Amino acid sequence: MNEYSLKIGDVVWTMRGHKKHREEETQWHAVPVCIEYADDHKFLDAYHCGASWSSIGKNYFLTREECLRHWEEHRKDYEKPAVTSAMFHEYVRIGSIIEDGKYFWRDEDVFRVFIHNGLNSATPVEMDNLPWKLNDEPGEYGEFDEYITLGDIREALGKDKVITVWYEGPIQGEIYETGNYPGETAWRLHGQTQGYA
Repeated sequence: MNEYSLKIGDVVWTMRGHKKHREEETQWHAVPVCIEYADDHKFLDAYHCGASWSSIGKNYFLTREECLRHWEEHRKDYEKPAVTSAMFHEYVRIGSIIEDGKYFWRDEDVFRVFIHNGLNSATPVEMDNLPWKLNDEPGEYGEFDEYITLGDIREALGKDKVITVWYEGPIQGEIYETGNYPGETAWRLHGQTQGYA
């Protein structure tokens, strides 16, 4: 299934930060994340949040020791200004590089993709023109849901373009962008919204 042979019930560790009441400094802790769902592309926890397998060793870690070691190596990066992300259940800094494996379900909440034609113009991409993939497992109602990753979007629309992806859930949303910096093909967390509810 994946190079780590992880399965439902296994635990991976990640760093999560929060600010205590009336304190400015972020307190960081290694926290366990139990895998409740796994397929060839991703794993999810009990709250239906998770990551692609490629994020193991980057955003998530196999062991608590690896998680803490990575945090020590990158401690200064963690202390940069951050925003709380409902999608990630952790502090994620605006401008942070987001893995290509970050995925979105079709027809779930608000999902839009735009290609920029200059500083003041952006064209929406028709959803049917994107390379949606069919999930290996049936969803809650027995249907095989479609999903797409940030990497799929960039490959389909071109690495030389500025592309914006806007996801909006009921409580919070995220905006991702690639191509905004010359020669860069990485996706970055470009902004955060308040949700549509």
